Amino acid sequence: MKIPLLVTAALVVSVSAQAANVGNWSGSTRSWNSSDFSSMKAAALGAGHTVEADGAMDAGNLANDDVFIVGEGAVPTPADLSDLANWVNAGGIALILNDSGCSGCAGSNAILDALGSTINVTTNSAMAAPFESGQFTTEPYDIVGQSLMTSPGMEVTGGMDVAGSFIKYEAIGGGYVVVCGDRSDHNFAAPSANNVNGQFFLNVLANEATDICDLGALAFARGCISGTATWDCDQNGDGQFRLLSDTVAYLRACRGRASDLAAAISDPTK
Repeated sequence: MKIPLLVTAALVVSVSAQAANVGNWSGSTRSWNSSDFSSMKAAALGAGHTVEADGAMDAGNLANDDVFIVGEGAVPTPADLSDLANWVNAGGIALILNDSGCSGCAGSNAILDALGSTINVTTNSAMAAPFESGQFTTEPYDIVGQSLMTSPGMEVTGGMDVAGSFIKYEAIGGGYVVVCGDRSDHNFAAPSANNVNGQFFLNVLANEATDICDLGALAFARGCISGTATWDCDQNGDGQFRLLSDTVAYLRACRGRASDLAAAISDPTK
């Protein structure tokens, strides 16, 4: 069932753009806190995002993040892989970065397997292509048709095309995984808000996955429209269900109470 236009209007009215909290895995070979990625870190901070100190890949640390970067990482532990998979499914964006010589490939593929992703990083050389129109390429920067500045990288297969076999992405539950075969966020490309390398990564941060209240609102509206809701659809207390006003009321209330995606979807009013 499609959600009517009024629900979309409710979401637009109620949800404002949020700056992302960007986490970096301490098991990475290199992170955005490294000196050779200072340009990208500066661009992220300049756009209003927060770049966290390097931290663990566990539920407690991931809970602070909207985007989590693994830069040429080692193979995570099974517990870490499970926590990361749960976090992505709950709406997080995992940005997985590799480099020439297949630096990070084993760790990246272990993560992708744990996520149930169709994406894979191979030992072949990546082939660049202009950015396609789609997720992460139009907002806030329209980079469609432009090309990354790249150095040799590893082929990324599966998923959805972004820039040839250099970059792929895939929706995983309520979140995304974005995989790069080359460290195009490195200072050699001087990534910033004024060039395509920086703009791509800023698009990823700006397009952080839908949060739990947004997802809960869709579940709320679907249940109330279809008559299958087991919760109170009269969220504004006027004695009847009105799609627009009650969805807005749900969203406003959710912002102050929701902390768990599974609960927000199984019973959106919790």
